[in-house]
Amino acid sequence: MKLQERLPDRVTVDGRSYKVDFDFRNVLNFMAVLGRDDLIDAARDWHALKCLMRRPPRNWERRAAVVRAVRDLLFPAQKGQ
Repeated sequence: MKLQERLPDRVTVDGRSYKVDFDFRNVLNFMAVLGRDDLIDAARDWHALKCLMRRPPRNWERRAAVVRAVRDLLFPAQKGQ
């Protein structure tokens, strides 16, 4: 993704659409939370998505899928990692 490109306001996972706010401050906070080692994966996903969404999915598997979709969108070179 290029910095001058506009990011979408939604991410679609398994046919469900989730509204996200890709304001640069939110993205920086999202990245900071993902870099934390003091949280378990489920908590890390929850807190990371709270940076971008008002209501993250309650199901932990769906949250993980949304985090992967956001990471793939923001960092396409690292897709699938």
